[in-house]
Amino acid sequence: MIYEIFEPVTLWIFPVYGLLVMSAFFIAVIFSYVEWRKNGFSRWHWTMIVMLGSFFAVYGGRWWYLAFNPSDMHHWWSFITIRGGRSILGTIATSFFAIWIYTRTIGYDLDFRYVFSIIAPNILLAQSIGRWGNFYNQEVYGMAVESLSWLPNFIQQGMFIDGSYRVPLFLYESVLNMVGWIFITFILKNMKSIKPGVHGATYLTWYGITRASMELFRDPQFVMKIGWFPTSFFLSFFFILTGLIMIYVYQFKYTKLMLWMNFYSKPQIAMMKSKVLIFFKRSMFIINSSIAREQKIHTDRVYNNVINTISEIDIAEFKKGIKYEYNTWS
Repeated sequence: MIYEIFEPVTLWIFPVYGLLVMSAFFIAVIFSYVEWRKNGFSRWHWTMIVMLGSFFAVYGGRWWYLAFNPSDMHHWWSFITIRGGRSILGTIATSFFAIWIYTRTIGYDLDFRYVFSIIAPNILLAQSIGRWGNFYNQEVYGMAVESLSWLPNFIQQGMFIDGSYRVPLFLYESVLNMVGWIFITFILKNMKSIKPGVHGATYLTWYGITRASMELFRDPQFVMKIGWFPTSFFLSFFFILTGLIMIYVYQFKYTKLMLWMNFYSKPQIAMMKSKVLIFFKRSMFIINSSIAREQKIHTDRVYNNVINTISEIDIAEFKKGIKYEYNTWS
């Protein structure tokens, strides 16, 4: 009865959905900022990252949605409208890709691993809160069921849609997201053996598993598809796979990978360029076979000399260059 009285007010006069989503966003920003400053990172970089993330949270999710739902693309305005469908998977993917680009360009003194580990887990908290906005809008529900007697009365009434009780997927996802946030924030981040970047990658894996599970119970009319292909379900597996790969790389292979990229890859790339140039000159009859053979031998000799001069001192200096070892975090 209470829900029936206040439901029209909350939907039309008091925009509960919008307020919950914005509140969730600001709570995630506050939690992330506290950890950001606690570890001594720049306020300027933080401001830029929040602005960048906010832009792609709105428009990246919209563009991603249109890419997998081209039938909703009616004119150019479809790309910039703040109304209409958008994908949380697209929001996550485009936002973090943009932040990664930022750390490789303007914020070159930032390590993406630390940015990822600070921000990503708190998105689970925001998603947990934001899903209650879907409840007030009567969205994110599953197939019809006979009863929801195990739930509080106001949730039962809110999930009574089109003459049937519906599986409260918003509630399941909200609870799972909260559990994931607690696990990463209060358990994983207190384990000194866990390296930077793993926490963010765990978020991708956790949310991928959660979203894939929810898609199995979603009302068929709300399953995002291209033809017969359920896009959100399989994209969730992409998040799971990406997260697992990133966990493995960040935890076990990152230092060796960076060592290879900073020392070994440069002479290898130089050798490849030289060989391509020799092949081109030979093909254009600029040099003959004997000269080409001599240049190739010289190139190989230079490459081997460069590789052999990489000493233990170089490796030690590289390791020192990795800023903010994770065991120094508070």
